[in-house]
Amino acid sequence: MPIIDNLSKVGKFLEEEASNVAQKTGTLYEISKLNISISQEEKKIEDICIKIGHKIYKDYKEKKINDKNLIDKCEEIEKIEKIIESLKKKILKLKDKKQCKKCGAEMERRAAFCPECGKEQ
Repeated sequence: MPIIDNLSKVGKFLEEEASNVAQKTGTLYEISKLNISISQEEKKIEDICIKIGHKIYKDYKEKKINDKNLIDKCEEIEKIEKIIESLKKKILKLKDKKQCKKCGAEMERRAAFCPECGKEQ
């Protein structure tokens, strides 16, 4: 009978551990779902902050900003925009292309008219 008792104990132990594993798996699943929800909500905040930033920069361009800290940051953006524009011009030159003065479309350097807006070059 001791073998049967031991097997019974082992069986109960395995049953309890299987139950614990199932419970922990369920808990981990719930935690993962909650973390995903947190990430989605944080992304919404980030998107709103980006929109606020774009609005502030637009107001800066329209001379509607007086806050020195915001002006400094907007001036940093302007410097970066100039660098980007310079890099884009280098790319156009390497591709032997030009940019339409009206709509900004990329076109062949020898084109007389913009293929996008029709503006004479």
